[in-house]
Amino acid sequence: VMAADPSSRFATRTGASDAMLARNALAALDRDPLLRDVSLVVSIVDRQAVIGGAVPSPELAQRAEAVVRQATGVEVKNRCFIQSRPDPLIRAVADRLNPSARPSSQ
Repeated sequence: VMAADPSSRFATRTGASDAMLARNALAALDRDPLLRDVSLVVSIVDRQAVIGGAVPSPELAQRAEAVVRQATGVEVKNRCFIQSRPDPLIRAVADRLNPSARPSSQ
């Protein structure tokens, strides 16, 4: 899980900076047992959150939105997308790290 650290480090009217809200959102995602291993990006600018990244199901996209909303108390735009197959780059790296797991061509 990664955060886009907005340049605004000044406290808002309510006392919480966008950067602090983003850290809270990421911490909440990391505490969630179903979301901690999902690579999500959280960006908060002017007290509006945007989350994005590949998720394995629509239910997890909705769960991520709810977790971020609860952790921050701000409006959340969900830009997550469903990716049921493994990312090709991640699969290639895994194959390189564990060549014995590749299917035999015989």
